Amino acid sequence: MGDEVIIDRVQGYVEDINILYTDVNNWRGEVFTMPNGRVSNMVRNNSADQYRRIQIELHFNQDEDIDELRELITSTMKKHPETISDKPYQFWVNSFEEYSIKSSARCWCKTDIYWEVYWAQEEAIKKALTEKGIQLAIPKQAVHQPDLAKEAE
Repeated sequence: MGDEVIIDRVQGYVEDINILYTDVNNWRGEVFTMPNGRVSNMVRNNSADQYRRIQIELHFNQDEDIDELRELITSTMKKHPETISDKPYQFWVNSFEEYSIKSSARCWCKTDIYWEVYWAQEEAIKKALTEKGIQLAIPKQAVHQPDLAKEAE
């Protein structure tokens, strides 16, 4: 009861468990009632451990300096007072996408304050990037239109 779980793609907090059903309340105030037979198939319990890793997915332009990004982002995450200092602060490149570098910023915090630290880290990273003039990658498409006046000549 009270644990944050993901059951059959429903994420929320276990509100009630009875003989036949389990109720999971999500962040929008929606309550999902699931037969216990379905609940036993696969449950991911995000509250089971004392610590939880925050992982923030980021996309950068391919011309960004990876070492500079790593230093900026990990030093920004370390500033949050609720992160666990003896666990790793990481910035890794996950893949090179067609128009961007897909990366992950990671740190750890206590499970019971996960969402507060997660949102604070997202905001702090965005502010640090803005201060340095680094923009997140935005998919773009160039459209070239011929000069019709020149073609008419």
